[in-house]
Amino acid sequence: MNQEDIITLIKKLMKSLGLNESTCIVYAVLTVSDKPMTVGEIARKTGYSIPMVYRCIKELAENNLIEKIKFKSTNVYSANINFIDVFEKRRERLMEEFLEPLSKIDIKRYPKNKRIKEIKDYAKENL
Repeated sequence: MNQEDIITLIKKLMKSLGLNESTCIVYAVLTVSDKPMTVGEIARKTGYSIPMVYRCIKELAENNLIEKIKFKSTNVYSANINFIDVFEKRRERLMEEFLEPLSKIDIKRYPKNKRIKEIKDYAKENL
């Protein structure tokens, strides 16, 4: 498997987590880099503008997918290869955002709808 194939697989993996295309590409490039990269280096490698790279860096940092390292007078970035942690955090967020409210449905409001009761029961069982 060549480096471009690796980048493509990592990009697809990150995309399945809900990250946007440009953020996935920045992450994939950082992942295969043998050294931390500056924003300028990332921009050159991806073809993105500096502001776009910063937006991607922000999203990656929010998802704990990169590490910012102070190097001399600048910051460099390195990918954290913790895919499972990211999946787990996404799962927790989905549970809090969707399953928890669904588990609190007042089924008395829907006495004839068996599917709504099934949804509530499923949500409660999977919290």
